[in-house]
Amino acid sequence: MQVSFGKDGIKIDHSGPKSISEIPRDIRMVIIEDNKINSFYMSQLFDGFGNVRVFLNSSDALDFILTNPVDLILTDLHMPGSDGWDV
Repeated sequence: MQVSFGKDGIKIDHSGPKSISEIPRDIRMVIIEDNKINSFYMSQLFDGFGNVRVFLNSSDALDFILTNPVDLILTDLHMPGSDGWDV
């Protein structure tokens, strides 16, 4: 799924992968989740993918995102400090 924001509002394209097995194994993914249990779950869910980084806070994640190419960012929206909307 791809979400784009524009003058006409939010558009969602549902033509992408429908299950985790359809996601390319070499995807460059960043996961930002401040809950340690959820972070552990996400890292286990995407175990076997080559380029998945899990961060517990948005500032470390942003430092990484600004210096590395990323295909997908999965983020918690409600976090202390900079939340997922800020990212």
